[in-house]
Amino acid sequence: MRTKVLCRGTGEIQIFHLPPQAAVVAAYEQARGNWTTWSYDYSRAKVECGGQMVCCGAFSARLTQTSIAEMLKRGAEAQAEIERGQVG
Repeated sequence: MRTKVLCRGTGEIQIFHLPPQAAVVAAYEQARGNWTTWSYDYSRAKVECGGQMVCCGAFSARLTQTSIAEMLKRGAEAQAEIERGQVG
């Protein structure tokens, strides 16, 4: 399984050949300099956003088929609406 993981702090996208729950933990641990994959605590992964996202620290991945690119596009569109004063 191929999972795209988004770092919400930088916008960087990483690809992991892991399920989403394991991929976000791997991204989190590797950002901390921990490359000993056998030591990762996979219970750190938290399902959020109505059961569609899984997060660990600043890292998130979709549990559904919707791509991260689509999620970022929707976020940018929502931000533009706010800036134009179209959202309340």
